[in-house]
Amino acid sequence: MKIVRQISTGDILYREATDFAAGKGILNTRLLFPEIPENDMEETTLTEAELLADAKIAKITAVKTLMETKFKAGHTYNGNPYQCSRDSQFEIMARFNYAVQSKANAVTFPWSGQPENFDKWRDSNNVTQTFATPDDYIAFAKAINSHCNLLVLKAMALKDAINACTTIAQVDAIDINTGWPE
Repeated sequence: MKIVRQISTGDILYREATDFAAGKGILNTRLLFPEIPENDMEETTLTEAELLADAKIAKITAVKTLMETKFKAGHTYNGNPYQCSRDSQFEIMARFNYAVQSKANAVTFPWSGQPENFDKWRDSNNVTQTFATPDDYIAFAKAINSHCNLLVLKAMALKDAINACTTIAQVDAIDINTGWPE
């Protein structure tokens, strides 16, 4: 057990490590809320279960942040970098649907020469890439979608592993930085 300071404000409990090495395993909210006066804090002893819960929360938060960073980094397809933000994914899949319709009925859904430029997409370098056929675009959209799904699956696996831990040492031993799709 470790000694911490805790502040209770309604339903929210903030904790600050006072003798736990670098606050490891506990959310150090004093840095986020420096305006809380010292006399509003009380010292208490946390149970191992509370310390473990804090360690899990901190590690899962780090996984979420890392996953978002990986989404922003994007994915390379045919040598060109593409964004994988949530907005980009939405637009890519909307155009994917048009490409599927164009394959089925090119008269009603012509592929090239449209003002919407369904056959074009800008990569992360802001260079317009043209997809000659609906099949070319479908392959691109599937690659981006697959990459994004793999990111989500990796994050889910890490969160499951973290939640299965029964000690802080097990939580700390999980390397969240390796094994992500590139």
